[in-house]
Amino acid sequence: MRNRKENGITLIALTVTIVVMLIIAGVSLSSLDGQDSSIGQAKDVKTATEYKEAKDSVRIAIQEALLASDKGMLERDIFEKYLDKHINGAYEITNFLAYDDSGRGQYTVVVYRDQEKKKKIDTFGIDTSGNFTN
Repeated sequence: MRNRKENGITLIALTVTIVVMLIIAGVSLSSLDGQDSSIGQAKDVKTATEYKEAKDSVRIAIQEALLASDKGMLERDIFEKYLDKHINGAYEITNFLAYDDSGRGQYTVVVYRDQEKKKKIDTFGIDTSGNFTN
């Protein structure tokens, strides 16, 4: 009799291996694409980070504009100069609501993701004392 020794895997072992790999791939893809997915969480973190960066940039522009102002309050032209410096033109001052004839009031500043102004990050209300109103 011949004693034959064969090396390798059987067709059954190969099939089981492929099925197990397909199951693992399915579980991995569903964890990336579900409601509490990694991709969804990453988008939420990105949005929160953009908002905080925008608010910090506006806050820095406010402080510098207040320091540069002779009146001790936000003046639109000086405020815009520092917004340009820190937000690179990706903003609009959409409104100024005057409280009275003294020049005091509230600016509405819309901050965008880029200079094309297609995607808004947020809208900030800022009074002429430099305080956020929203």
